[in-house]
Amino acid sequence: MADKKLTDFILVANNIDPKTVDKNTLKKAFTSDPEDAKGFLNSPAGQKFKAMVSVFNFDSKGNLTNSKISTSQNKGTRLATDDLYLHQSLESQQGASNDGVRLALYFQRKAPQVNSVYDIMADPALYNVIKTTFSLPSAMSNMDVTRQAKMLEKLFAVKDLHDPAKVNNLLKRFSAVYDAANGVNTNSPGSAILAGGSNIGMSADLLLSIAQLRSR
Repeated sequence: MADKKLTDFILVANNIDPKTVDKNTLKKAFTSDPEDAKGFLNSPAGQKFKAMVSVFNFDSKGNLTNSKISTSQNKGTRLATDDLYLHQSLESQQGASNDGVRLALYFQRKAPQVNSVYDIMADPALYNVIKTTFSLPSAMSNMDVTRQAKMLEKLFAVKDLHDPAKVNNLLKRFSAVYDAANGVNTNSPGSAILAGGSNIGMSADLLLSIAQLRSR
């Protein structure tokens, strides 16, 4: 709590603007029990902090809940926080100049959370990526919801969105279609970033591609 840089990092990683959160609210969030149905984290004001707080091992007094844990997060959840922060930062930085990159990075981050085609249809950005990738008409959104769902289910399997390699291939296709539709060449940020590495994660190749693009 005393390290503002660290708390800002954690907030940004969880898509929360640090400027909208004061220290008292943050303290209330970190000292609340995510499993308490009547607690702050399950209230309308606190729900946005629940996922963030749940990955830390603090009790209501701010102490670690397990004496065998030497850090506030285990290695896996710490790396996940780092990855989320990078995604959020890149989406903001690159999205300001290239909407295709913003959409691709957003889809990359959200894909593992998609459990049905209805999740995609409910999120304009995710649906935009899918419609662009498969060259679907924008007017499709005006069709009957059930009919839309059946059409999407024929185009891809939702379970594939939980496979990093398959998501990577889908986003490469999205990049190619997006660039062609917007008159962008193959050296565009969308193409370069998505072709940066064989894995979908925040690889060194991906970050290098972005750094090179920003320096042009």
